[in-house]
Amino acid sequence: MPNRTAVTLQAGQLRQAKTRPVNPAERPAAAESTSAVPDTWAWSGRSVLGCRVGQVLAEGGESTVYQAQDAQGRDCVLKRYKDPQRDRSAIYQRLQELQPHHMPQLLAYGMVGGQLWECMERVPGRCLAEEITFSEQELRAVLLPQLVHLLQELHAGGLLHNDLKPENLVWDASTQTLYLVDFGNMTGFAPQLERGLGVTLSYVAPEILTSRGKAWSAASDVCALGLTLYTLLTGQRLVPEANLFQTKLCWQREMPYAASLSDGMRRLLRSMLQPEPKDRPDESGLLHWIGETEQVAAPQRPAALTVHFRDGELTTAEDLRTAALQDWEQLSFLLQQHQLDAFLRQFRKDAYELCSQCIRQMDPDAGLFELLQTFCPGREIVWHGRCYPELAALLPEQSELTAFCCAGALSVYCSSNGYTSEQITYAQQLEDLMRKAPALAARQLELALGVRLQFTCGGQQLGTLAELTARLQAGASNLDACVQELVQADGFAAWMAGQGLEAVLPRARAWAAVMEENEAAARRDEPV
Repeated sequence: MPNRTAVTLQAGQLRQAKTRPVNPAERPAAAESTSAVPDTWAWSGRSVLGCRVGQVLAEGGESTVYQAQDAQGRDCVLKRYKDPQRDRSAIYQRLQELQPHHMPQLLAYGMVGGQLWECMERVPGRCLAEEITFSEQELRAVLLPQLVHLLQELHAGGLLHNDLKPENLVWDASTQTLYLVDFGNMTGFAPQLERGLGVTLSYVAPEILTSRGKAWSAASDVCALGLTLYTLLTGQRLVPEANLFQTKLCWQREMPYAASLSDGMRRLLRSMLQPEPKDRPDESGLLHWIGETEQVAAPQRPAALTVHFRDGELTTAEDLRTAALQDWEQLSFLLQQHQLDAFLRQFRKDAYELCSQCIRQMDPDAGLFELLQTFCPGREIVWHGRCYPELAALLPEQSELTAFCCAGALSVYCSSNGYTSEQITYAQQLEDLMRKAPALAARQLELALGVRLQFTCGGQQLGTLAELTARLQAGASNLDACVQELVQADGFAAWMAGQGLEAVLPRARAWAAVMEENEAAARRDEPV
């Protein structure tokens, strides 16, 4: 472990944490490069963003989509943008922070061969552009709530999708889950674009057609949603695919709504497709229409996945804690084999990244501990199949405390329980010290946790300045030997620091060293 700058030791330094923050996972953003950009077919079999490129799934004017597999052999999707000037790192970072429901997880992104690549998980299901239609009841009960919640998440997080259409929707009939699968046209609010984005005119709000893409707003996403709903209900586009001029003309006429639509659905679509963005309903209005409250409800999740474990099953995230107490080694094995990824993803969208991060830990025990801290938050510590109510409970267990710190779990605990950056740095220093001097590190940890320190000298337990003074007075007849004994006593250094006497310790050690040298010299001068 690299050397770290020392921090001043203070009693109780690790005793309290203010709030428990989100434990952010490390975001992979590979930056591989090649000297030349191969043709589309030539990427097959190459490694990009840690994934092996497979066959082409789709190709358009702005990008190419490839089937791919990650290092563990799991299916994912790679998308290569053809514009060499395209930089979307800020949007991707915000998207990874937000982790919206009903969108595939963005696994990695980076520049490869002078072009932007993104890697996302491959979600199950069928594209809604493949002649799939729904009844009004199905749309109102299942599809529309998921889409509205998704837009609400994106807009609240400062993102606009800008390309909502059936071609970008994947329907998983087995779990009744809808996914919006394209990130390519996402922007922040009020984007300043030099040109319009590459979108399908049939699903673009009218204000976009006359602004070269500079008028994107939450209302334009709502309009695109309305156009998409019409196609899903009728199998036809309300605005036929045409050139820019003809598309503008369509918006200047009254929309020819299909007679098969109910009056209520027709009113909803008319409100979503108002020419003026300010006249369209927001997400709260749409939720009210479909019968939900205006308060945001949690998006529905797929049916719970289970993992077989020993003689039972893991169903909830809390089951991880129980499993760790039953069989720590078996649970660690499942983590290392990526058998927990799909199970954990139902509780957190970034589960894949979190599991991968835990697997990359130098010590597998620390990786499993970090996973437990993330999915089973709390101040109690589950370690090596035992439960400790707090960090101080580990202190009497010297062997477990040593393993805990040497694995790097101490800093993981501090990071996941709201300790300050200074406290986390100090925890890392204690981990370094534990590898070199376990006893001293344990005493230092006692001090940091505010535990009353004691040390043993001459068979006595000393813990106050009065007791130390009494010990020095008792050894006044041979003060040199007494000082030597104190300096060498286990825990004396940590105790001195806790008393604010760290400056005295070097002088005491120097005195003891001189006395020891004098004694050695006297022994050499003794006659044989």
